[in-house]
Amino acid sequence: MEQDAMLKKSILILVYISAICASAQLVTVTAPNGGEVFHPGDTVHITWTADTRYIFAVDIQISLDDGKTYVPLLNKSVMIDNVSWGNLAWTVPDSISGKSIISAQCRIKIFNYLNGQEADESDQPFSIAQKPVVQPPKEEENGGKCGTGSGLALLAPVVFKIIRKRRIRG
Repeated sequence: MEQDAMLKKSILILVYISAICASAQLVTVTAPNGGEVFHPGDTVHITWTADTRYIFAVDIQISLDDGKTYVPLLNKSVMIDNVSWGNLAWTVPDSISGKSIISAQCRIKIFNYLNGQEADESDQPFSIAQKPVVQPPKEEENGGKCGTGSGLALLAPVVFKIIRKRRIRG
């Protein structure tokens, strides 16, 4: 009889803990959370909060198709004792899993490593875009003259005046 009572109490406790876990947001992605634009080579801080009473390790995944499919961002979990817990600095690569990472429909998903259940993802998509290519000015834009258009031509009379004054005094 005592064993039956103990078993019932144990079941009630498990049901209670399950209800707490199901009703609470145990993992929350805080960044990137939508609207940001990154480029390959950028360092992105992926940040999250987690209820460390229940979550000791997380896996991080990325979607390039607005959450339809996800692939692992890292080849290992981030453990609670890792210095990156809650704020992982990730350098955006050119590709992931052999696919170009350029997309306007990216999302991050972070979930409990132990059961994969408690999870959150970016609220809105963010973008990873091609790095803008900076072109040097064309010769015809400044008539082929060095310094024009950059303000150096305006400084030249002042510099010559200073040099002339020093020669006269010296």
